[in-house]
Amino acid sequence: MISRRKKFEHRANRQVDAKLHWPRSTEPNQLWFFTYHNEFSGVMPVWGGYHRLFFLEDDDQMPDRDPTLAEIQTRAREVTEDDTLTLTDPIWFSHSRFQYGVAPAYVKDRVFLVGDAGHYTLPIGGQGMNAGFHDAVGISWRLAMRLKGYASPVVLDSYNGERHTEHKNLNDKQVSGFKRLMYRSKLEDTLLDVAGKVIPDLGSQLFGSDDLQQMLVSYAKSP
Repeated sequence: MISRRKKFEHRANRQVDAKLHWPRSTEPNQLWFFTYHNEFSGVMPVWGGYHRLFFLEDDDQMPDRDPTLAEIQTRAREVTEDDTLTLTDPIWFSHSRFQYGVAPAYVKDRVFLVGDAGHYTLPIGGQGMNAGFHDAVGISWRLAMRLKGYASPVVLDSYNGERHTEHKNLNDKQVSGFKRLMYRSKLEDTLLDVAGKVIPDLGSQLFGSDDLQQMLVSYAKSP
């Protein structure tokens, strides 16, 4: 039911989950992000002492397959400017191209869309998963109340206005943030380098949202 699925041109992602050894912190609450011209990478703790390293870059630089550990380690050393960075014991490799889009509606007759059935969400901060939880909760209590006769049809109808509107807003923010990250001019690169040193929490603003966990969602105007 998603009418348009778009992708970001000339950009692809490579990533690995592996044991990371480098001079910087490997604490489980520490994330590292690196911006360089029209490209972006991150180092994030996952579980069991493992870290996920991802590289969003020009697709001309990478083959259309999963990367090898040696390729990721070489690129990580270049990006972080740290020749001591070492990766071992990999458990997962992946490569992908990011797509995005939102269904024209979340309700049609007796069909209600939930989670990935209604959107292609960028993998930023787990927003796709968390937004899907909002969908599931939002439709389940409505169906329960309607089936038990406790609610009028407007309760079911309001699901579309709440969740479709929220997904569209999230999509617009994510796309705007991604374009700021991945399609920058040399001047924007210079300004970003300066801003990153003086503006706290710049990362979430670049991602296009100040609510990466979707904890601030509300529906003040819902019927």
